[in-house]
Amino acid sequence: MCIIVVKPQGVKLPDEKLLRACFENNKDGAGYMYSVDPIDKNKDGAVIIRKGFMTIQALLNSLAATNITADNVIVYHFRIATHGDITPENTHPFSIETSIKSLKSLKVVTDMGLVHNGILPIKPRYGLSDTQEFIASFLSLEEIKK
Repeated sequence: MCIIVVKPQGVKLPDEKLLRACFENNKDGAGYMYSVDPIDKNKDGAVIIRKGFMTIQALLNSLAATNITADNVIVYHFRIATHGDITPENTHPFSIETSIKSLKSLKVVTDMGLVHNGILPIKPRYGLSDTQEFIASFLSLEEIKK
């Protein structure tokens, strides 16, 4: 199964040893999403998604280049592929929307993000993961807003 690590606001960031152990046990790619101050007028949404890290060093380099602190909520995802290709685009997290292009984007600013652990009983379109198909076909942001 995939590994999901959730760091709540006010809790110390996971150390490199923990992140390395997660990646070593789930080597099909990694990503993370974190909260930003929703009052920040320079952001289009309250969640920043960065994904597509196919090596632990790429993940660590990206994290080092951010301003993430204990004040941010952050969710890390370490993938074991069950559906879809092993590609950077199929790593989690995903923005909740119908656009396949956006679901495959490696850098997203959005209102909501999602990670998933397990297998969904659906048949994804060629190349998509089950999670991408579920979001695009059943859980789009347009449907949530209705």
